[in-house]
Amino acid sequence: MKTKHIVLCCFFLSVIISGFSNVSFSQDSLKTETIIPDPNDARLFLAPTARPIRKNVLLISDVELFFPMIGYGIENFGSIVGGVSIFPNAENQLIYVNAKITPYRFKYGDIAVGLIYFDWTQKNAYNLIVGYAGATLGTQSASFSGGFGYAFDKYKKTAGLIVLGGEVRLAKDLKAITENWIYTKAYFFPMSFLGLRFFGPAVALDAGALFFWGKQSSEWKMPVLPYGSLTFNFDLFNSKK
Repeated sequence: MKTKHIVLCCFFLSVIISGFSNVSFSQDSLKTETIIPDPNDARLFLAPTARPIRKNVLLISDVELFFPMIGYGIENFGSIVGGVSIFPNAENQLIYVNAKITPYRFKYGDIAVGLIYFDWTQKNAYNLIVGYAGATLGTQSASFSGGFGYAFDKYKKTAGLIVLGGEVRLAKDLKAITENWIYTKAYFFPMSFLGLRFFGPAVALDAGALFFWGKQSSEWKMPVLPYGSLTFNFDLFNSKK
């Protein structure tokens, strides 16, 4: 892992860490102002946090227009999310599934393990599996998420994966979020996200930028891409959150 990659990751995290000491509201103000829980706190931008999808909540989301997904929360313990890409006029579409369980939940933290699977609709195409474990520590005002994963594909290429991220609430319905992917092998692309989440009780809109690292990214015309997603939550049985 190159030093400049570590420096870039630390920069993004410093944005969040600095926010922990400069959140715009105090605990006293929380008592007088209604704080809206983040309905999409089971993930950062792409990577899952250790928090589960809430019990009996049906999640419908669209990422970057072409990646719709649907998810469901089981007893505040298990979460399952999946989808198929919708690239126009494409013969081959990407399939993605994330299954996660959160066996340990505390007042200020959660611990989870899960499995992410990527494949294509055409047979004998490239696929990728990532097993992971992680923790989310903090509150609805600010939190840190970190995890380690192990990725492998059909060609027996493997790589360790570290994901570090965090969230800081800037207002009752607004968060700043960062997410950073660091691989141990050069043939996977390290990347970072930095942006904002606007949300209400049952909807969340993410807007930010995706940065690619590494030697390969220097050869691209667009090493930085816009990122956006829209997520709706439906409480199917009016469960208590």
